[in-house]
Amino acid sequence: MFSRRKGEKMPVGEQIQEEKESKTYSSLTFKANNAEFSGANMENIELLSTEINSVCLDGANLEQTDWQESSAKGTNFSGANLRGACFSDTNLTGANFSNLTLQDVDFSNVNLTGADFSNVIFQNVTFENVTFTGTDFAGAVFKDIYFKEATIKGAIFDSTF
Repeated sequence: MFSRRKGEKMPVGEQIQEEKESKTYSSLTFKANNAEFSGANMENIELLSTEINSVCLDGANLEQTDWQESSAKGTNFSGANLRGACFSDTNLTGANFSNLTLQDVDFSNVNLTGADFSNVIFQNVTFENVTFTGTDFAGAVFKDIYFKEATIKGAIFDSTF
């Protein structure tokens, strides 16, 4: 476990353990563009204000991750476990979420322009103040979805309902 003095900035890549709502979370802030994290276990990690553009997270365990105010443009989440993830205020332009189940996920204030949600099963997912321009939902299944103030232009919804 790493520690820091009050007011001291966290060095890039340093993990800070903290108790939060009776769960232990690790906080991590870093830049990792064009990196490979396939199969990584990143459960219960706060990735606040993190930049991971064009990163491969295929098959990674990202359960209960918090991505607030981050950028994951062009990132491949295909096959990842994203149960309970929060992508609030995150740029997910061109991200690939294909062929997985999204359960209890929050996409509030998110840009999903050009994102790929093909063949995804959505269960209890929130899309509030979201932009879907050219987003692919082909073959997706929606169960208990909340849409509010969503901008949808040129999105693909073939066989989705």
